[in-house]
Formats: sequence, C-alpha cells, structure tokens
Amino acid sequence: MKTLLPLSLIVLSACQLGPTQKDLDALLLNPSAEVQAELASAISSMLNHDKILLKVDDFVKSSTVTVERVVLKDANGIRLQGLELEMPNVFKLIKRGDDCLLIRLKSDQERLIKTAQCKAVPEVKK
Repeated sequence: MKTLLPLSLIVLSACQLGPTQKDLDALLLNPSAEVQAELASAISSMLNHDKILLKVDDFVKSSTVTVERVVLKDANGIRLQGLELEMPNVFKLIKRGDDCLLIRLKSDQERLIKTAQCKAVPEVKK
C-alpha cells in the first residue's frame, strides 16, 4: 500500500501540467522588412552562414522554405562542375500557442521569431 501512494501523487501531478500545445504549420501575416530580416538572421545563425536572402513571399504562401547553397559559376556564367554532397535545408514556420517559431527540420533547431505574426494553416485530413 505504501508504494501506491507515491505513484498516485506522480500521476496526479502530471495531470496538473495540462495539455501540451500542439505545433501547427503556419503562414506569416505580416511579411514586413523587419520580419524578413529576423527570419533571415535566424536561418543564417542555424546554418552558421553569413547572409541568407529570402523572397518577399517566403512563408506567406507556404509554411516551408528550402535553402540551398549558392551555385558557383565561372567568369562566363557557366556553372562550375563538382560533386555537391550537401542536401538542401528545409525550414518550417510553426505556430505554438501565440508564438511563431522557425524550425530547421534537419536538426530540429528552433528560433522564436519575435516580430512575426502568423496564422495556423488548417490540417489536411488524409
């Protein structure tokens, strides 16, 4: 009987934590220059890269953006041949509660995007 008491306390305390917030795919509501700069900075820091260029409609029409390495070209504009081993990086904008977060899918790194307002994308039923 003594072992049931501590176990019941653990179960009761876990119930008090409440439901966990579900991550929902999201789209930007305010794709301002300030938001784009914060997104680009977050992506740059997750990739350890100096500068990332985003399009104005990134994260507006789709919750994901794929970032690839810049293709190197010679002086005549011809692509330099070589073996590219690195896969593109995919980033997803999600809504968690009232927050907009950017997640790098390859590593599950995430960053809060403080200046962004986003809306959840309805789930597609399969």
